[in-house]
Amino acid sequence: MEVAVAFQYILSNNHVLARTNVAKIGEDIIQPGLIDQSPTCFKDTTDSVADLSAFIPILFKTKGTMQPNAVDAAIAQVRVGKVDPRGFVMDIGTLSSDTMAPSLGMAVKKAAARLE
Repeated sequence: MEVAVAFQYILSNNHVLARTNVAKIGEDIIQPGLIDQSPTCFKDTTDSVADLSAFIPILFKTKGTMQPNAVDAAIAQVRVGKVDPRGFVMDIGTLSSDTMAPSLGMAVKKAAARLE
């Protein structure tokens, strides 16, 4: 998957952004998500913050064989003015532009409406 580097993206799961393989590229990504809308599942298009850019399809069991899924991933290009461009994430803070090599046991934080 290749993306332009001049834009800001939201990285999440296919099952979140691409609705488990059924979303179309360019589809609105809203925040808060549908489950957190009032009334529940009301699609308020004024809450659109990004457009679905790409996703890795989730493979399902076929003919009794479970297909391997390496990732559950999707990205959406942020709409200008809809997301803090400094990388601020609620309950985490501003993200660093420095990267680190991952390692087993490394501490990470998750930002989500429901931490399951």
